[in-house]
Amino acid sequence: MKVFMVSSYPTEDCGISKYTKEVIDGLVAAQVDVLSRRIFFYREKLTLFLWFNFIYEALVLKPEIIHIQYTPTICGPVMPLFLLFVRILGTSQIIVTAHEEPEAYLRYCPGITGLFFLLYEKSVYKLSHQILVHTSHHREGLKERYQLGEKRIRVVAHGVSKSEVGSEQIRKVKKKYNPEAKDIITFFGFLRPNKGIEYLLSSFSKVVKRRKRIILVIAGSTIKVWSEYPVELKRLVKRLNIDNHVNFTGFVPNDEVPALFMISKVIVMPYLRSTQSGVLHQAVSCTTPVIVSDVGEIGNFVKENKVGLVVPPKDVKSLTKAILQLLGNERKQEVFRENELKLGKTLSWDNIARLHIQIYKSV
Repeated sequence: MKVFMVSSYPTEDCGISKYTKEVIDGLVAAQVDVLSRRIFFYREKLTLFLWFNFIYEALVLKPEIIHIQYTPTICGPVMPLFLLFVRILGTSQIIVTAHEEPEAYLRYCPGITGLFFLLYEKSVYKLSHQILVHTSHHREGLKERYQLGEKRIRVVAHGVSKSEVGSEQIRKVKKKYNPEAKDIITFFGFLRPNKGIEYLLSSFSKVVKRRKRIILVIAGSTIKVWSEYPVELKRLVKRLNIDNHVNFTGFVPNDEVPALFMISKVIVMPYLRSTQSGVLHQAVSCTTPVIVSDVGEIGNFVKENKVGLVVPPKDVKSLTKAILQLLGNERKQEVFRENELKLGKTLSWDNIARLHIQIYKSV
């Protein structure tokens, strides 16, 4: 079987790129012939012309499956035209993995811009033979908004990587991010307003009063459009007088991420909006308990699999209570870690790759 994979891979510091690499590695290990092609419209506008080259390659190579890892920012405006050509050629089946719900973009598309966006997305899904999503919530939303049939959309859970980290790497990362051997609470990911980090800081200022030997690591970078947000967060840290307990790391190299998760007592995800999160699956792979906001499918995932605590978004009091409760209960931490270990085996990338192959054969 020959699969033509279009995605942002390889791109540094991109969750979908990492996801695609794991899928490709799993498929290749299962003897699937994968041809990977990169596009990233948001970062490199001229890459939109690559779609015309992809049409030529699809015509020459005739892959059985064309699989696109889709977000509007990665794929850009020309993608529906590519899909139309492929449908006309009739040589390949089109599978689209939708990584984000349309609401993530509609809030930035007022008036007629929003109508154009909905028409764009509807054409993407209507021209696809199969759509893959990561959560049942996303599936139901697409079915209702775009009038898609039940069989057109399949749920494929986000896989969990194996995190094998040596003791020397853990020691090195601990020295770098936690030199005074305090308990670590970590936020990890892009710093942007929908992540709700300001509520975590407000909550942490109350936690510090109860547990002195503790540090909050805010690990991650930002992009130009959100450049003011980290500045506002640092001002808030000063106003709350918790400078000595908060560490803004900036970008964390990929080889340090698993060790940072492993030395953390808890990963906190105080999101205001989200469909799903690779950070959550990274925490599972490192068997680190989580505290998450009850948004999108994240809260349901944590509750159903019993890997952490769930709190309402923007609720500083509930978040403070959850952090103190988890830090003060080692038995609960251990139960969450055991559940994460079991879940990691169920959602291994080998299993996710096998599911992809079943779907490829079915179409």
